Amino acid sequence: MEYDDWDSGKNKLIREKNIRRDLSWKRLKRLFGLILKTRMLRL
Repeated sequence: MEYDDWDSGKNKLIREKNIRRDLSWKRLKRLFGLILKTRMLRL
């Protein structure tokens, strides 16, 4: 019983980490896109 609780808690932690990584990756891509756009406008 305890092992099952621990396992589900671990899976929850992993899921939260993945979600956080996904959000940060999307934010980075958006920032990169903005930088590219401004560079194109300057040129």
